Amino acid sequence: MQQGIRMCKTDETIWVQYYQLEMLYALKLRVRRHILGLDDPVAEGVDEEIEDQSAAAVRAVLQGGVARIVYKNAIAAIPGRLTFRTHFLRLLRGFDYGFVEGLLEQIYDSIRQDFGKVEEAWDLLARRHVEFPSPKKGLSEEAEAEAAERQLEQLDGTAGPNQMQDDAETPDTEQIWHSKAHEQACSVYEEALAEMPTSRMYHLFSNYLGETLERLMGLGEAALQPAVAVAAQLFGVLQRAHNSRCSSPETYLSWADWAQKVKQPKMALKAARMGCERFPSNASMWRRQLELEVVQSHNIEVQAIMNTFEAALRATSPEQTCDMWLMAIEIMPADCLAFARLGELLAATCARVATKAPTGGFGQVAAVLVEKARAALGMDTARRLYGNLLAVPAPGCDLYRYAIKLEREALFREAGTDGAVPSADPTLKQAAKRIGDLYEAAVAMYGKTESDLWLDYALWLTQRGKGSGQVYWRATKELVDPDTFIMKYRDVMQQ
Repeated sequence: MQQGIRMCKTDETIWVQYYQLEMLYALKLRVRRHILGLDDPVAEGVDEEIEDQSAAAVRAVLQGGVARIVYKNAIAAIPGRLTFRTHFLRLLRGFDYGFVEGLLEQIYDSIRQDFGKVEEAWDLLARRHVEFPSPKKGLSEEAEAEAAERQLEQLDGTAGPNQMQDDAETPDTEQIWHSKAHEQACSVYEEALAEMPTSRMYHLFSNYLGETLERLMGLGEAALQPAVAVAAQLFGVLQRAHNSRCSSPETYLSWADWAQKVKQPKMALKAARMGCERFPSNASMWRRQLELEVVQSHNIEVQAIMNTFEAALRATSPEQTCDMWLMAIEIMPADCLAFARLGELLAATCARVATKAPTGGFGQVAAVLVEKARAALGMDTARRLYGNLLAVPAPGCDLYRYAIKLEREALFREAGTDGAVPSADPTLKQAAKRIGDLYEAAVAMYGKTESDLWLDYALWLTQRGKGSGQVYWRATKELVDPDTFIMKYRDVMQQ
């Protein structure tokens, strides 16, 4: 291990493993001395002045002295990584002995000294009080040795399965809530805010309070009183972040979420609206406000929701609004004027987007809108709608796919097939031409990447009794990667 460190001084894993080995050695030494019945060099009443050097050395090892040296050398080799130091803290959670308190002091002191201007460091300092609330200073050396023996047996795999399961899964309810530890943690957070009143620091503080509230709510009625107190603290911190202009979009999203969890819908909607005012270009805030307005409307107030939706479209970039579009389409009744307005707004929005995705994006939005129009208002309305949307720069290939599907289904209903149609029937011939025109427009725009579109086009021509050779040839020339198309085409044609 030492040779590995000399070769890889900046390897975090080796340092942490070395530290763990020294901790395990300290435990094994305690167990060995306990089994042999040796005098405890650190027991009360032993005069340190008369300890010989050997006893002093043993005492240092038992107290984790070697681990201290390892940590000191580790942070000297890797000084600027806060996350590196958290690995040692995580490791020490598995060593619940009195002497560990001194090791924790060493780590936390180094964090405070070296990272005093880093918000995450203050978060660690505050959480110390709840993550290491009660070191076992009063535990006798004999009891610690017995506990160490059990721990080593588990690590060696010699502990009984029932014992290991109990140790791993049985929660200590007292560890879930320590009011004094919580107060100490909050005190450190307040100290941090006095030192660094940043949005990040407020976010970390509110995260801690949210996690604490989550645990308390999980305890039910038994923890109702502290849960109410922590909820008040949480909303107070979020309000302070807003008032001091140290908020972020996450501030208001968290505020709205927690207000909903504690059955405060008006507070949730107010928080979302404040977030939209503070961060008008953030699509997540507008989406949250829309969700809350819908939830709180017993009868959907179409115009109010439409006003919010249009405000969101004006404030945000089009690429961020697809989820809001899908929500608005789902909300709006198809027989209201606002639904017709959605088609106009979508066409205007698509005109502002330079690049349309072959799948998803506004193509999906447009397809969903046309589908709702077809289901509620009929084929003619759906056809006019997709025609208007395709007249501007097309929203995306998904709209072409859906329009083709729609027209092929309509042709099948009329002719009993969406393939060959009677040449004497002008209506059916016009329907088939409409499908062909859609295929041509789709491959003209997305033919470089969408091999499935070319394959579908070729198969449709084959079903109509027309040759697909020309489409096959065009596809092999147009597609950036034609191999997949060629393989699928041959497989289908051989069936």
